[in-house]
Amino acid sequence: MADMLTPEQKSFVETFLMSGVGNAPEESDPKQFLAAWSKAREAWQDASETVDGQISNLQSVLKGSGDPDLERIAEFGLNAVTGNHRVRLMAAVMDIDRVKGVPSKDMVTNATKQIGALEKHISSDAVVKAVDNNPFKVDVSIVKTLTGATAELKGALRQAVA
Repeated sequence: MADMLTPEQKSFVETFLMSGVGNAPEESDPKQFLAAWSKAREAWQDASETVDGQISNLQSVLKGSGDPDLERIAEFGLNAVTGNHRVRLMAAVMDIDRVKGVPSKDMVTNATKQIGALEKHISSDAVVKAVDNNPFKVDVSIVKTLTGATAELKGALRQAVA
């Protein structure tokens, strides 16, 4: 059939073939994805544990302040600082872990959605900003810590749909 094409038509076809447009999508390499996912998941777990520790340190300071309002914030307010977003992302991560290979497009879409929701929340929430910039000299870096880890998760997820 290529013999029937004019030189201009052949050039058109070659342009598309060289660009990869119109080719069947390549399947993801399970080994490559699993290696990237393992590293990203570990970074996420480390970041999550770091944030938990930072919040716990701030809670200790607030509980020991002797001020009833600060003690109440320590008891009831700090555990929910990331909303339910971190829990939803953890669930999506666990779902992908159970696959033991390249996750489905729906799983990748859900995890990506959860990452976006968490990132949006922590970058715009007044309580997160207050905790990260607390006046009690307790080192808390929710935004910096979690967004570094979510970037790694997103990178690994891109490999699942490559």
